[in-house]
Amino acid sequence: PYVAAWKLITRDSMGTTGSCVVTPALVREGIRVKRGPDWKWNDQDGRGEGVIVGADTTGWARVKWDGSADTNVYRAGQEGSHDLEVVSSYQQLVDTLYGGQAPAAGPKITANDATAGTRVVRGPDWKWGLQDGAGRGTIKGPSHKSGWVKVMWDNHPCKNFDCRVGEEACYDLALSVAEAVSCPADHELVPFAKPPGAGSHTCDQCSKTIPNGNRMHRCTACDYDLCPACYKRAAPQKVAVGGDVLTPALLKAGIRVKRGPDWKWENQDGGGEGVVVEGASSGWARVKWDHSGGENSYRVGQEGAYDLRIVSPRKAVIGGVVTSASVREGVRVKRGPDWKWDNQDGGGEGVITGTNPNGWASVKWDRGGSYNYRVGQDGDYDLVLVSGGQAVSCPQGHELVPFAKRPGEGGNRCDKCRSRIPNGDRMHRCHACDFDLCSECHPGGAQKVCHMSLLQQAFDETKKVKSTMDRSGAVPAGFKIIRVDAVSDRAWSDRYMRQLRNVLGSGREMSNLSPKTSRIGAKLVSSVSQDPLKADAEAVLFHGTSPSAVKGILSSGFDRDRCKFGLAGKGFYFAESISKSDEYTQPVDGLRCVLVCQVVTGRAKVCADVFPSVQQRQDLEDSVRKAGAYD
Repeated sequence: PYVAAWKLITRDSMGTTGSCVVTPALVREGIRVKRGPDWKWNDQDGRGEGVIVGADTTGWARVKWDGSADTNVYRAGQEGSHDLEVVSSYQQLVDTLYGGQAPAAGPKITANDATAGTRVVRGPDWKWGLQDGAGRGTIKGPSHKSGWVKVMWDNHPCKNFDCRVGEEACYDLALSVAEAVSCPADHELVPFAKPPGAGSHTCDQCSKTIPNGNRMHRCTACDYDLCPACYKRAAPQKVAVGGDVLTPALLKAGIRVKRGPDWKWENQDGGGEGVVVEGASSGWARVKWDHSGGENSYRVGQEGAYDLRIVSPRKAVIGGVVTSASVREGVRVKRGPDWKWDNQDGGGEGVITGTNPNGWASVKWDRGGSYNYRVGQDGDYDLVLVSGGQAVSCPQGHELVPFAKRPGEGGNRCDKCRSRIPNGDRMHRCHACDFDLCSECHPGGAQKVCHMSLLQQAFDETKKVKSTMDRSGAVPAGFKIIRVDAVSDRAWSDRYMRQLRNVLGSGREMSNLSPKTSRIGAKLVSSVSQDPLKADAEAVLFHGTSPSAVKGILSSGFDRDRCKFGLAGKGFYFAESISKSDEYTQPVDGLRCVLVCQVVTGRAKVCADVFPSVQQRQDLEDSVRKAGAYD
């Protein structure tokens, strides 16, 4: 079987509701609101929605409710309270706050980039609704959870919010780029909401009066102000697009580059590649070109332009280096040329357990611990094959050689994963030790089937958002697999195959139950066995139970003496829906586990009653154990 561990996904955690209270920065005419967490004004809102029509003083918002012609003022930070919650959509906020153009976003923020003080905006995997107030924020520091950081948002500064910078291979943040506009003394201008009744302010660019209640940008040190129109004209509008564009966050000496999206320097590059050298200044990179050896400076954010793209470095073709093109699950690795992760690997080896398309790979080290490493991200390569590109050996040090297993030849098993090697398949063998590796376990072999991906499909296809009699608590909206362990035991396998042959040879008509797991189950079985799933007599099903029971089953198998007398009698219970099996699981450190089992179903006795009587339950049990007409 497989053991899958997962986290429950609630509707809120799926990002369908990411609330944002109204703060002073969001007191803008036209923003739609409803009552918020600190509401104390009875039914002034008619229990409906309204629109902000202005502000009386800082920390208060004036609202007109849809069902009334009257207006009232409510706290938007005053007394530390927030009476209102934003109803407007993200795009509506962007239209109101920024004239329709969202804050500029650069590359995603990873754990390596996530330093305190970094300015950020929502990134590619954002799922937290309006928690960011549709604005920019500042990383305040790491969270207590690995792969997360805490962010304070400019428009929603009520608390530090947790955001992912690699957890579950998700990235909630992107670098905020091309946002800084400065006064003549080079101080950055910051947003400033001019409250009604405040003294007169004049834009220092166009000399026009800034109306009371309008948002402006100010240098408090120099008393320098810009109105919204002049600030928009002053702010660079271009942002880096595509992960290969060279930005300030990726800039360092040694990166190989070529001309990028905003190139305007004719043939300085000779149409080829170059390397970034020392001597870069803010918003610029200095490049030495291969064709001439000449050096020049190019824009990497200056003037909102990006002249360069990153190209694959030369070391990417060095034998043994793990690249995004060669990375695959199951390959054994050790630290490589760009390693910077101290002693995470314990100085030893590990195995690749997962990949993502953004130049990273997940590795589980033999000493313990799993982390993500670069296999092309930022032009860096943290891993090399354990073999270093040389011959792969058996435990005695003998070189493994390619060996084509001929059709009709006797059975062989991989000495690493213990799976059968199908007749006719290519394998690698040490003839001296009779040591074999299948094509999946050999570093030069074929792509390995991703069991985690297949099981996640099975979870997604069989879940039902419906409560049944054994469900306690809310029904989960979904399940996300965190880890999968394959369990292989030759004695179990042999016993199972004997029972399957007995059932198939009994002469009884098979029931062909066609459970919801049929499609994925067939793929799982074919990935580890040369014997395909017999759809009329077998099924892949879920068995949910406690963590202690899982350990017992993995140690000694299913034991009928430990079974309880359940709804259909005393026996082993399996389900075609993960939602049903989940009802019998117990969380440990936020994770639950279930056994995914290959089951002989054979001829089944079907009971359609939702609540069978005690006698019906006993009849179900006896029909299998005593009469022998059913399996």
